[in-house]
Amino acid sequence: MTPLARSRSAVTAWLWVLSAAAIVTSFLVRTAGRAAVRPDFDDGVYWQTAWAIGAGDRPYAEVFHAQPPLFPAIISVPFALLPGAEAGAPAETAARLVMVGFTLLIVAIAAGITALLAGARAAALTALVIAILPPVQRYCYQFGADLPATAFAGGALLAALRARATGNRWWWSAAGASMALALGAKLIAIFVGPSLLLLLLAGSLRGRGPRRALADLGAAAAGFAAACLAVVLLIRPPRAALAQIVNFHLQDTSGIRTSPTGTLTDLVLWTTPFVLAIVAATIAALRWRVPAQRTPLAAVVLWQVLVVPFGLLHSPISEHQLIFFAVPGAVLIGTGATAAWRRLGSRHRWPATAALAVLALLCAAQAWLVPLQPPIGVPAVRACLDGLPDGAVLVSDDQQLLARAGLRTPPWLADTSHVRLASGYLPDSRIITEIEAADGVLLAPPERARFDSPQVLDRVRADFPVRYAADGYQLFLRTPVDRPDCAAARVGP
Repeated sequence: MTPLARSRSAVTAWLWVLSAAAIVTSFLVRTAGRAAVRPDFDDGVYWQTAWAIGAGDRPYAEVFHAQPPLFPAIISVPFALLPGAEAGAPAETAARLVMVGFTLLIVAIAAGITALLAGARAAALTALVIAILPPVQRYCYQFGADLPATAFAGGALLAALRARATGNRWWWSAAGASMALALGAKLIAIFVGPSLLLLLLAGSLRGRGPRRALADLGAAAAGFAAACLAVVLLIRPPRAALAQIVNFHLQDTSGIRTSPTGTLTDLVLWTTPFVLAIVAATIAALRWRVPAQRTPLAAVVLWQVLVVPFGLLHSPISEHQLIFFAVPGAVLIGTGATAAWRRLGSRHRWPATAALAVLALLCAAQAWLVPLQPPIGVPAVRACLDGLPDGAVLVSDDQQLLARAGLRTPPWLADTSHVRLASGYLPDSRIITEIEAADGVLLAPPERARFDSPQVLDRVRADFPVRYAADGYQLFLRTPVDRPDCAAARVGP
């Protein structure tokens, strides 16, 4: 290796160290500040779901869950092994770090795909691009199935690209297994399937013959089947799982009210430049990469453009779902920007090196400087919740506030989303049954309320004569809370 080559390798290594440190720092800063911001509604749903499963309640039987079983099985482990499920407790903190781990895995896989296409520096650019995106920063620690589904789906594509590059059929088995895990986390992973099929078919068309393609397909199918069998044997989901995973999503939920995770302006601010960069980078990558890389690039592009049919089939799209389609976009940006830079024939690498270093510093700094979620105070009713006895179970349409206070909801009511209520999978009669057995009811403020049925509200008022109200929340109990800081919120008898 020449001195110049050694120097460039050292600079690339230091760029990776700087980028990795910046990315990890940004995620940990977001995680450490989670108590001061309001997460999405789904965070509270998954929090209560994982807590219930960790305590021994069976998913799909005692705990309603509308997604495949792998993610709640993973995230419930800290709640089963560690003490304390409230905010900041060991179990909750460990579970948050699991989510950060999935986010880092997404970044690493996106960088790995880019490294195969355009080299180490392009991979560093991809890692920084995906890490600095607002939805990735926003959800890097929140409980949700999109992160593991994206990580495993990206891993499937990376393994398939490695299989294509090396000819090692074990990589196809790994791709199939990773695809099974992705679907076991969330069905959105199906949208990376066409890219895997493209790589399989392209192998037979480039002279390797149909027998080799069939053998590769068999290896991928074997890996897929083995992973599916392992998940089923370890988790043992009941038959009711199929109805909650598939049939639930086929229900007519038109006209439901949704609580947006971000304003349209917020989404446009990052999606517009991101999409424009993807388009420009895709043109550059397809035009200036070597012919042997066209098929892998086409597989990444195919994953990216499938956001269009996904949007048509799943409307409206939530911001956390866009993480799945941000991965191929970041890969295309890293690959296309590198191809354009090399095409320009620049003799000096320092501008690109400096730009990567600055982007890394911005990735770390924005975690302190750019808020991505609304701040949250401590509602006055929190003092009342803290005064309830350990083990109290409350019915609520704000699972997250209860979890922060270390209180559980009935397992079947861990999910009280608008979609579930509108689908008929949570009728008023079941809510009333759970209310009658609960120790109290906490109703969210009107702008986030989900329990608005007159029958449900009448039952709440009839069963719980003691009422506390503050900051839009209403807490109904059978007996008063013996705490002076709670008395000020008392309403009525």
